[in-house]
Amino acid sequence: MRRLVDSLHDLDPAWLRRFREIALAMPGAVEKPHWSRPSFAAPGKGKNRGKPGPIFAVLWEDEGRAVLKFTPEQQEEIIAAKPGMYEPVPGAWGERGYTLILLRGKGAAGAADIKRAVQTAWDNVAKRGSRS
Repeated sequence: MRRLVDSLHDLDPAWLRRFREIALAMPGAVEKPHWSRPSFAAPGKGKNRGKPGPIFAVLWEDEGRAVLKFTPEQQEEIIAAKPGMYEPVPGAWGERGYTLILLRGKGAAGAADIKRAVQTAWDNVAKRGSRS
């Protein structure tokens, strides 16, 4: 199995760079490993200031997709608007709103779709973090 760092440097197609750049453009966003996959987190708040906070996206490089933290209502709306580009994560995570976005291949999201989706996911975790 490849190490995360190797895969990030060796496999860097345009769709991957685009997603990473958009995710890291969110205020205070950081990239960190999450179960051997790159994830993107909002900044920590309160006693966790200066540390990564809640994750808003996880990149599934091997599948050309990413998981985004949506609410169930947001998930339902986006899937209805763009079926095939978005789908729920299988199982309980999907029931909680976690949503896959297609980043490569036929029907893949373009930059504008990715920006809107990542912004929504970032807003969801940043707002949650500000209440704690």
